[in-house]
Formats: sequence, C-alpha cells, structure tokens
Amino acid sequence: MELLPSHAFSTLFPVLQENLDVYLGLRQFIVTTGSSQRLNITAENDCRRLHCSLRDLSSLLQAVGRLAEHFIGEVFAARFSDALAVVERLVEVTCYGSQTSLYDLETAVPSVLKPDLTDVHAQALAALQAYSHWLAQFYSEVQSQNQSQFINLITSAVNASSPLITTKVPEKLLLSASHLMVSITATVRPVFLVTLPAIQNIFNRITTENQSQRLPQEAHMLVCRALSNMLLLPWPNLPESDQQWPTRSNSHVSLVAALTREYRILRGTVNINPRQPGLDNGQCISCLFCYFLL
Repeated sequence: MELLPSHAFSTLFPVLQENLDVYLGLRQFIVTTGSSQRLNITAENDCRRLHCSLRDLSSLLQAVGRLAEHFIGEVFAARFSDALAVVERLVEVTCYGSQTSLYDLETAVPSVLKPDLTDVHAQALAALQAYSHWLAQFYSEVQSQNQSQFINLITSAVNASSPLITTKVPEKLLLSASHLMVSITATVRPVFLVTLPAIQNIFNRITTENQSQRLPQEAHMLVCRALSNMLLLPWPNLPESDQQWPTRSNSHVSLVAALTREYRILRGTVNINPRQPGLDNGQCISCLFCYFLL
C-alpha cells in the first residue's frame, strides 16, 4: 500500500463506498419504541451478512486511514480531490453514527452486532484523526480564501465527537472521540474552533462534572489536553497581534481553576506541608495541571 498509494486508493475506495452504503442504509431498519431503538434485522442469515459487512468496513476504514500520509506535502494539490472525497465520507459516517447512536441499538445478536457497530464508529473516528495533517494543510491553503468547505468539515467532525465525550457511551468510542479532539486542537488549530457550540458544550461538561459523571482518567486527560491546546497553542499563519492571547489566557485560567477546584478545597481543609516551600499555591496548581496533561 505504501509503495503504490494511488493504486491502493483506487482499489480500496470503491469497496469502502459499497460497505459504507450498507452501514448508512441501516437507518431504514431502526425502529424507535419510546426511548429505545431497535435494529429490525433478525433473520440469522441477514445478521451474519451484516456482521461480515461491518467487520470488512472496520478493516477498510483502517486501510484508508493508513493512506492519509500520501495526500499531504508536495502531492496535496494533485491528490486533493481524492483526499477530500475520503474526508467528506469519514465525516459523514462519524456524524451518522453519533446522531443515530448505533452503539446503543438493541439488536437480535447483541454480543456480536453491538461490538461491530461500536468498532465501525470508533474506526471511522480514528481514520478521520489520521487525516488531521491533511486538514491542517487544507486550512493553510484556504486561510486567505473561502473557508466554508473547511469550516463545514471541522464543525461536523466536532459535532460528531462532542456527544461521545460522556460516560454513557462505550469507552472505545469515548477514547476515539477524545483522541480526535486532541488532534484537531493540536494539529489543525483553526481560529473559529473555540466559538463552536459543541466545543462550548465540552468545556462546560468537563468543568462542571461531578464525581459520578467524571470521565475515565485517560479520556479525562485527553479532553483536558484538547481544551488546553485550543487555548495555549498559537493559531497557524497569524501574527502575534491577532492571537487574542489575553482572552485565551483568561479562558485557560478559568479552565485550570475549574479542574483544580477539588484540589484547592482539599488544600483549604488539610494542613499540607509542601516539599518545596518556595512554591506558592498558584505554582502548585499549575504544576499539578501540567502533570496531568503530560
């Protein structure tokens, strides 16, 4: 695949399209009863075929993700149309999976089909993450032009990830969505990202969560890192005067304060003798926050 990327793409993409059509077509078989959804595919042969199709789709998504590096750099312009077609389909499938909550469907064979549906969704998020460097180059190319196509891609990707950053979804999906957010905020870093409602929802969720709603540790650190990236890393191709550092700094102070709230309450109620007397409370909190982001 690495030796003949164009041939690999021309072979893989049509097959991916076929399997995606099956996956996206599941919408017509979803039956909603009250607050639950059920996949109305019950025949044994149909379930077996669906299982095989979903497993194939997971493998194809992995393969397409591995092709990402062959669309950037000097060949960006020449292979732009192919890469855009891939990214648009990946965004479409991640949005579809999040909007329909396929991971939460009741199925005739839950021990088989539910993991399959979850895996496809997670692989789609991971494949989209692999194209973060392509998205960064796309952003650089259109920064002084019409950005509507790029903005739609990023907005849709974030909208697909945001509902998954919760304890109510399988951890595999939660981690895939969190890793995607880290890549977008560290590699792409679009100026408008902080203004998106989905980002605001993530910010509010992570800063107001109580112990019962707290994300697993790895996911929590990834989301904190993504939010911190968004506020601390410079926006690409913009001068210092346009970086809005005072506003972003204030937002980051609020983020750190919210994340260290319980620690500061603890310090106020327990007599802790610091090992380094020279550190004040603010420095201790900053060191603690940086430690968790490593």
